[in-house]
Amino acid sequence: MDWKREAKNELRDLPVIREAVRSIPERLQMIEAKKTSLGSSSTDRTPVQGGGTPYEERLLNLIVEGERLTVNMEVNRIRLQLIERGLSALSAQDRLIVETFAEHRPSEAVDLLADKLYIERSRIYQLWDQALRRYTIAEFGLTDF
Repeated sequence: MDWKREAKNELRDLPVIREAVRSIPERLQMIEAKKTSLGSSSTDRTPVQGGGTPYEERLLNLIVEGERLTVNMEVNRIRLQLIERGLSALSAQDRLIVETFAEHRPSEAVDLLADKLYIERSRIYQLWDQALRRYTIAEFGLTDF
């Protein structure tokens, strides 16, 4: 497994993982509201071919969707904690470098960091490699045996 590539992918996904952790509870509330409104809006008792009534089918679909979202929320919450823990093990400069490379294309990240840290572009790439290695070790453990 290419641990550095995995680390880069996790860091790139960090903003959307944060957003998922915030938005999934709202989706779960929406599903609960649909379940409540579903009972009053449908009185059709005709079974669907091979199954229950349309009401039962819609309710079952909402329950399954809610369960899947609950599992997704827990997985994303754990992923977020692991990423944040890996980032917290870095120095302030390493964290800045890692986060900048995660949020921008490499050439843009180098330009931003060169201006911010007053370091040559070639040195930025070396620092990026070192910071990513430290993050990878903090996140996944020692990956080179």
